Amino acid sequence: MINKVVTVVLIVVGIAMYGCGGEGSGDGRSGQADTVVDPSAPLWSYDYDTTINDFRLTRLRTVDNDTLNVATIFSILNTTWPNIKLAHQKTSNDTVFIYIPSSEYLTQQMGSTGPVQFFVTATYSLTELEGIHYVSYQFQPGDHAEPGVYSRESF
Repeated sequence: MINKVVTVVLIVVGIAMYGCGGEGSGDGRSGQADTVVDPSAPLWSYDYDTTINDFRLTRLRTVDNDTLNVATIFSILNTTWPNIKLAHQKTSNDTVFIYIPSSEYLTQQMGSTGPVQFFVTATYSLTELEGIHYVSYQFQPGDHAEPGVYSRESF
């Protein structure tokens, strides 16, 4: 009887592990890409790593390019950064143009590191879109951030 229970438990655990697909190491190279994008889960993180005493960009998950669009990425970013609401102005050629209507939190209240973290994660997320290489940020400048055009090479 105990052997049957153990066997059933092992089968259930195996099915559950197979169904989860594995989380991997967070570097985006293991596991399958998400086909349904969760707007509450960021794609990228740029945080201080105490082991290297510097900031590190980390891919938190991968997604199929077929499931990505500007609205989905904006939803992810607006959920990740609730005090910085992005508005899509247009997409032209290889550039997404965005406007931040209320930029005081970004430019005045996040210190000097917070805006960098935002720009890195937002730029990397938006350049996940097929054919997009640049992001043009337009907002009222402040002490800690100014508008501009960024690419992955900017960081």
